[in-house]
Amino acid sequence: MAELCSSYQVLMPEALFYELLTTDPKNRAWCFANLPDINNPLILVKNVGFIFRAEVEKKAPFADIKDVSANIRYSFNRNLTNPDHNFSNEQKQSISKWRTDINSRIEDFKQKAAVVSGWFPKVKGFKAGSDPQPIEEAKLLVCRDSSVVRKIYDQIRHDSFPATEMMDERWALFREIQVYILAALDYVCMYGDNNAEAVSSKIENEYLDLEYCITALLVGALASRDNRMIKRFKSIKPDGAVIN
Repeated sequence: MAELCSSYQVLMPEALFYELLTTDPKNRAWCFANLPDINNPLILVKNVGFIFRAEVEKKAPFADIKDVSANIRYSFNRNLTNPDHNFSNEQKQSISKWRTDINSRIEDFKQKAAVVSGWFPKVKGFKAGSDPQPIEEAKLLVCRDSSVVRKIYDQIRHDSFPATEMMDERWALFREIQVYILAALDYVCMYGDNNAEAVSSKIENEYLDLEYCITALLVGALASRDNRMIKRFKSIKPDGAVIN
């Protein structure tokens, strides 16, 4: 990680910071011990929910990572490198509020995932283990046909959201639909259509990865060794850079 930070301008999405703080203490200590012990070792980026809300409010697409970055001088608490470190009550309360916000976004994704086959008739009734061609065709449409993404956006769009005809690859709202639908289609392929219980459990474990992918698409580069995330990222943005 130190080498990565010395070679590139590395972003840490808020979802990753949250995951590091809430993971197993030994893993947390190992991760923070591998970060450079300097001021501002990474660019801290606000969560995708913040970016979505900004786009809705301004009726304009995401433009510059600096607009959603923490403009402060900081360094990570070195106590985080200690697996026996305990958070204060105030810190625990902040993490709890953070968890509530993330859980609300997970529920939003679950709702989208539950109806994904309604947007792709060939996927409806798909059985786990069947020929994946209908799934792959649907995923290709989401990655390559902007009109399909806009159609889905139009069906779920709130009246306060930007107009459908404005949507294109510049928008985080557009990228959200692409990433969410690809993930939902992957779950249908693995577990079959209308298997809400299995999909729901998997989503809770993987949701934060989807936030990483959306952020990576907005800046055009991804640092990861997760093959599934890399595949989704490259499917949507073939010219995107991958560092692993």
